[in-house]
Amino acid sequence: MEKKRKFISIYEFLGRAAGSELGTEVHKMAKYLGEEIAYKQVETPYYTGSIACYPAHFLNYIFTLPRVYTILTENQKQTWEKNQSKRESTN
Repeated sequence: MEKKRKFISIYEFLGRAAGSELGTEVHKMAKYLGEEIAYKQVETPYYTGSIACYPAHFLNYIFTLPRVYTILTENQKQTWEKNQSKRESTN
């Protein structure tokens, strides 16, 4: 039995409009990683046309990655500061 993949737009994922710049970057990353992209037609007071939709797991990965990077960077900074303090106190 084949499991049907759920595709959602960036708007549906974020709960707000992403803007063309962010949308373009997400689209580039999806193509680079070989993710499947679906398209659907929408008609709203603000936009009428085709929008790209991505697997939910992909959007979760894309929008979680910067937070993970920030956390890692902060931890690395704290470790560096601890080591720097140890070095200064031994001199």
